Amino acid sequence: MPMTDDEIDDKIAEWHQGDSPGTLHEYLGWTREEYAHWVKTGEVPKMKTETTTDPERALKGRVVWTMRDAIRLLKDIDPLLREVGWGVGLTGSVLTQGESRNDLDLIVYPLNDGKVDRDKLRETLESWGWKLKHDHLVVHRAWRRLKSTDCKLVEVWLTYEPNKEGKRVDLFILR
Repeated sequence: MPMTDDEIDDKIAEWHQGDSPGTLHEYLGWTREEYAHWVKTGEVPKMKTETTTDPERALKGRVVWTMRDAIRLLKDIDPLLREVGWGVGLTGSVLTQGESRNDLDLIVYPLNDGKVDRDKLRETLESWGWKLKHDHLVVHRAWRRLKSTDCKLVEVWLTYEPNKEGKRVDLFILR
């Protein structure tokens, strides 16, 4: 399924924030020719329907996260988060399409009705080698520039990847 115009606008805004490596067409997951065609006609390139479960191929090609990667990560991190009162679930394109070119969308939610400790959540992710790239305030500022009134609590994290920048995880935090 191709990206919507709103999704394209969001990706372009993210790229212009300056934290993204590579060219804009690469960030959008398109070839130079697909990007030129979009600029000229406004027609959004069709997403490739091929999926991969090979992590090496996923990193070399356009796919950043696969369902296999997501399940492995969830199995590893779920017990750690449960220890500090949080559950975790999968959402987004990895869930619906089996892969993502950009990020992994996770939902974290409190396991009880009592006070939830977001500091413990952050400490746990950091102890696992994750780095906070954008807190929810930065995310909200970017959304406001795009005229969005969205108020979800979302943080952007990078996973630990030896000798390279980690893979992006968008964390949707329920209160």
